[in-house]
Amino acid sequence: MTKQVKLWLSMLCLSAMILSMTACEEGEDLLTPPTAKERLADGPWVYTAHTIEPGMIQGNYVITDLYAQLDSCDQDDIYAFSSTGTFTLEQGEKSCIANVNQIIDNGTWEIDEDETELSLDFSNSDDATYQISDLTKRQLVLLKKYTDNGINFTETLTYDAVD
Repeated sequence: MTKQVKLWLSMLCLSAMILSMTACEEGEDLLTPPTAKERLADGPWVYTAHTIEPGMIQGNYVITDLYAQLDSCDQDDIYAFSSTGTFTLEQGEKSCIANVNQIIDNGTWEIDEDETELSLDFSNSDDATYQISDLTKRQLVLLKKYTDNGINFTETLTYDAVD
């Protein structure tokens, strides 16, 4: 082969390697990508959005953005999931009540075998089970589906990884 062909093939192989490495998220192992449990425990996660469909009727208004209804001190709460199956829910930078414990709630968590559901067993409030819509290194999106008065609702909760 000529030197030009060898150089061209080398460049092509190098380009293919670079493309395959960047196809995964930053920090992921190419041979064994992290499990949902590992991604979740890799947080912490800050609360960034919460919507509901169909919207809830309150007076003359239909509310679909539940996050916007919260006080700003609740909009920056942080979940931290440990690899041992425990979690904490902490106040973010904006505290709702001064001089109060940073931890709002805690408990245990579990992801099902199919990695499609997240169950939270809270110490101070009701337990919850969510469908995992998206779980990447940067974002966690959970769905909570239920029926109330014959109406099917879907809540979408979004969390971003804390840098």
